[in-house]
Amino acid sequence: MARRERPGLILCDGLMPEMDGMSTLEAIRNDEELSGIPFIFVSGDELDGNRERAADLSAAAYLSKPFRKEQFLAAIADALADE
Repeated sequence: MARRERPGLILCDGLMPEMDGMSTLEAIRNDEELSGIPFIFVSGDELDGNRERAADLSAAAYLSKPFRKEQFLAAIADALADE
């Protein structure tokens, strides 16, 4: 979908039915055409090491649910400002 749509930002939940968020982030970062897309990881699950792993994969942000609207908007603004 990212290849077809070429989004300017990806907001991705950590838990999804077919491919989890971390696998999605890894796939995006390993794809030369998509690797520069800002990626915000959103998760309600604080699995050991996920925050660090997302940072290692250059996620723009890692938001833990529940989060405040201000946190969400700031993460988006920061991710897009880096572009």
